[in-house]
Amino acid sequence: MADIATQDNTEFNSLHPNLKQLYTGGFDLNPKTVNMLNEGNAFKFDLWNTSPQEIDPEIIPRKEQHAQSVTNALGYGFMGSASSFMELLGSVPGGMDRFYDWSRTVLGKEPTEDSVFDYAENYLKSIAKSTDPEEMGFAAPEGYLYKTLAGFAAAPIAIASYIPAIRGLKL
Repeated sequence: MADIATQDNTEFNSLHPNLKQLYTGGFDLNPKTVNMLNEGNAFKFDLWNTSPQEIDPEIIPRKEQHAQSVTNALGYGFMGSASSFMELLGSVPGGMDRFYDWSRTVLGKEPTEDSVFDYAENYLKSIAKSTDPEEMGFAAPEGYLYKTLAGFAAAPIAIASYIPAIRGLKL
């Protein structure tokens, strides 16, 4: 399966639609179809008269599981990145609050417990917690492909979070 999928798409596109469905459904993961091929019973793949579901009854659930895994990985990556970005934004008023409290102690005053910076930090951190992927029902992706998809889904927000620092340091 990997050989056809990695070659140019013209070869894959020229295949019979039933064979395409078998390849994209992962027929090589089903022991029944693997045994048919290993025993030399490839003639059982009568593409014109047999649907892929007859050859591999689990093909549709496997394809649906793959689609759900892709959606889960993309959602996990994007929401994880959004949550991290809100944590980063929350650290800005948090840092300002620390500096404000320090400056008050230097001037001989008591640090405040409920300044506007505290409220802003708590608000942004609560947004970060509510957009956490586990809070939203996404499971951590498993496997190289799904972790890579999660990384690509996280990239836009992660890259955007560096832009202000890069612009600010530009001389």
